[in-house]
Amino acid sequence: MWSGGSPQATRTTRESELAVYWKEDMRIHEVRALSQEDLKKELEAAYKEALSVRFRLATRQLSDTSQASKVRKKVAQLKTVLRERELLEQQR
Repeated sequence: MWSGGSPQATRTTRESELAVYWKEDMRIHEVRALSQEDLKKELEAAYKEALSVRFRLATRQLSDTSQASKVRKKVAQLKTVLRERELLEQQR
């Protein structure tokens, strides 16, 4: 009999280190307040989290299926802010 916790509760130390700045309900103005370096780190962590979520979803280990769309939204927000900053630099 399986006696472990939920797959979400078993977050590795590496995942916790990578997701230092990101909060689950982080608003876009809070994302814009992050530095360029922090945004890139968070984007890398979000890509890794997306990969993990896809694998857990495929192997039916993911109990919260809405987590996949939350991770996609996180990636989209980070990429949007990075692109906004890139366009601002080009205009200067």
